[in-house]
Amino acid sequence: MAKSRIPKPPKVLGLGCAALFAIPFAAVGVFMGWMVVATLAEHRAMQRWVETPAVITRADLQVQHGDGATYKTTAEYQYEFGGQKRQGARVGLSSGSDNIGDFHQRVHAELKAHQTNGQPFRCFVNPDRPDQSILYRDLRWEMIAFYDIFVLTFGGFGWAMFLGSVFAWRAERRRAALAVDYPDQPWLWRDDWAANEIEATHKNWFSVTAAFTLFWNLMTVPLWWLLPPQIARGNYTAFWAMILPGIGLILIVVSIRMLLRERKYGRCIFRITVPQGVIGSELSGVIETSRPVECDQFQVVLLCQRKVTKDEDNKTIEVWRSEQTVPNPQAASWGDGGTSIPVQFEVPANSRPTGEVDDGTILWTLRTTSADSSVRFKVEFHVPVFRPSV
Repeated sequence: MAKSRIPKPPKVLGLGCAALFAIPFAAVGVFMGWMVVATLAEHRAMQRWVETPAVITRADLQVQHGDGATYKTTAEYQYEFGGQKRQGARVGLSSGSDNIGDFHQRVHAELKAHQTNGQPFRCFVNPDRPDQSILYRDLRWEMIAFYDIFVLTFGGFGWAMFLGSVFAWRAERRRAALAVDYPDQPWLWRDDWAANEIEATHKNWFSVTAAFTLFWNLMTVPLWWLLPPQIARGNYTAFWAMILPGIGLILIVVSIRMLLRERKYGRCIFRITVPQGVIGSELSGVIETSRPVECDQFQVVLLCQRKVTKDEDNKTIEVWRSEQTVPNPQAASWGDGGTSIPVQFEVPANSRPTGEVDDGTILWTLRTTSADSSVRFKVEFHVPVFRPSV
């Protein structure tokens, strides 16, 4: 029968490669973030520039064709400042080509009209350096939103992968060190198992879900401004892209429900009576909530699963399960603090212990639910189940 094994040494090379792979993505995010900050700072500084009449001498619209047409407005103009005649060529805050909105088409039409009829236009001149001027100093929020998408997608992915690799390396290193110190006591390889107080898995899931929800919505919020004008012009492909911010709304609802459950039941822990569940004996303890659970009974399940990874295909197989219906001992006094749910399961003698085995990983899960009609109580814990120590 397969036995629980000491975890493999930290995969330093693999985690290092993952960190290196993440650096270019993080760098793109940092660069685009710098562009956003620089644009906002320049816009703010330009608010003190002096408005001055200008004569448009040239206005052109450059069109480049590739996967799609991109546009760039170029112009030349003359103005007088400080008693000297000067020339300028800067049109807007962004100097590159793009196809975000109709800024370039609109600006070109306006400048071309002033060039044709000879009417003065206006420019803004830096009073400290009169050779610096610009025709349009307003922010293009659609471009800021476009930059933000790169900041959040590339930067978010890159930094999440880089920091995740660092934290995973540290966690693996600590786990391997504990395995060396306590080779015959694998329930001491995790801090919560060693303390006999196991945190509910939903606590970690709520943090991950909330962080992902924030990231996703920050990434897709600009689409609420970018896509409607495209749809109004008859670009119905943009309509399907509205699914992305729609998913963001669904994630918000899911996060709110998880937050309500977190606030309603407070902290949930499984306090093990003995340091571990023992194969051939029992797993016993108490599930404790910091706030009362208003139901008459609980459905408690102890579940053993084997997770198999083969040829990059993950599969979870249920090996064994046992279910119990436990009356709520605090049913008559729901307002008096939290709830304690006693747990006691017999673990079959032919069971596999928690941990890595030749064909994958054995995972033991304790799951508890109620029939609350508003926010259903549902909590689970990953529990240590091992053979008796000799």
